[in-house]
Amino acid sequence: MIDRYFELNVDRFFGDYKQNKNRLERLKNEKESVPDEFSTDWSNERVSGGQASDPTEQKVFQRLRIDEKMAELERYFKAYDLILSELTTEERRIVEEYYIKHGGPSAVNRLSREFCCEQSKVYALIKQTKRHIKEVAQWI
Repeated sequence: MIDRYFELNVDRFFGDYKQNKNRLERLKNEKESVPDEFSTDWSNERVSGGQASDPTEQKVFQRLRIDEKMAELERYFKAYDLILSELTTEERRIVEEYYIKHGGPSAVNRLSREFCCEQSKVYALIKQTKRHIKEVAQWI
């Protein structure tokens, strides 16, 4: 119930897209590099002393930690896809150019040429798109 009172930070949500995409790819590669549960990785340096630990257990926990991080990112991308599915083609272009590519004024210029309108109209469309995204996000 309390999450109804939180508002989506549209700039940050879409601004994190590329970073999250790269992070998910790194986690997938990291998970693949973790040896199977029943194999021993002899490339790591041996440590004497300290508490004995089960290497199989460590590998399982490492995979579980990676799986949790991947699940969080997959929830992000699911929300991203749901939001985009509710937007118009024009609004999707605004999201791509202005938010994901961090376009700023250069994105406004490109969108102005693409939509054949003044920059002030593009800023109004950006504001309207942001408002629409917040409305859609309430239902996710």
